[in-house]
Amino acid sequence: MLRLLASAAAADPAFFRTEPSRDFLYQAVTAAPQIDAAYVSFEDGYHRVVTRIDDDRRRSDSQITATANWHSSYVDEFSVGKDRGRHRTFFDVWPHVVGQSVSDSTLDITTLPGYQAAKESSSLIVEEPSINPDTGYPITSVRFPIISNGVFIGCASANITTDVLSRFLARYRPSKRSVTIIADPISGKIIADSERQKGVRAVDGILQVASLAGIADDDVREAYRQHNQTDQDSFLFRSPLTGEQVSASFTLFPDSFGQPWQVINLTPVNDFIGALEASNRQMLVIITALIFIELLLIYLLSARLAQPIAAVAEELKSIEGMSFVNSSMRKSNIGEIAQLQSAAALLRN
Repeated sequence: MLRLLASAAAADPAFFRTEPSRDFLYQAVTAAPQIDAAYVSFEDGYHRVVTRIDDDRRRSDSQITATANWHSSYVDEFSVGKDRGRHRTFFDVWPHVVGQSVSDSTLDITTLPGYQAAKESSSLIVEEPSINPDTGYPITSVRFPIISNGVFIGCASANITTDVLSRFLARYRPSKRSVTIIADPISGKIIADSERQKGVRAVDGILQVASLAGIADDDVREAYRQHNQTDQDSFLFRSPLTGEQVSASFTLFPDSFGQPWQVINLTPVNDFIGALEASNRQMLVIITALIFIELLLIYLLSARLAQPIAAVAEELKSIEGMSFVNSSMRKSNIGEIAQLQSAAALLRN
């Protein structure tokens, strides 16, 4: 999409200084749901953009029309001087205009590192994540150079919101309690996190992209520390928070991706074998209960057997002592003991 945008801008740079060009940028933005903004920026400072408008952007900018869902604007070139402004138009349903505004602007896209990198490399540039000041959430800017007749004249760019990617990671977790993170192993910055709120942090009241070493997740920090210490991509470790055993996996993106990003999966081992362990515990409880019942039955049966035998023994002792008092013991239902009782009675008689 950026190649197409850059080719169009290179073929007719003047077109993007006209209002009809915003329809072209709108088509670029709607090419994928994760695209937050599409824009072209030129060496002379002229800049035109189309962005989505969501609740986060509305909260951060009081000038946005309440019913607006889309925004288009352009910033004048440097030659305008002190009168250089930002001309904004708001839409509810594209291309129905619901508001407009003009404000002073000092925006200079040409000074951004990604713009300069695209200018120097003449190739696609994927920047590190940064906080979108309009929404407060991380974005990744992707830029492609606009080259006309062999001369660099600007950049075609898109802002990719990592929020969509974070929701994707949250939806397709390996297990219910697992955490999946995409991060840059060189800088340690988090690109996307299945725990969306942990992907950013506030430092002195300013939102920043969280890092693996500073994220508000004890398990992630411990896994990152052990990964750096052991240089292993798959290992088990104990959660410093719960003491559970956690499986950690660090997997690099393919070389063809162009960025050394990696996917980190942390999954409590119990999520895989928890059901088996629960079944084992249940079986242990059942077996223990059965053993207890068996012992109780053995005890009761033994007592039932022992009482008449003890009574016979007492009667024999009485006979031995020449005491022939009739026994009052009840006849047993067990044949062998009943025979023994009869023999004792016959002996007494």
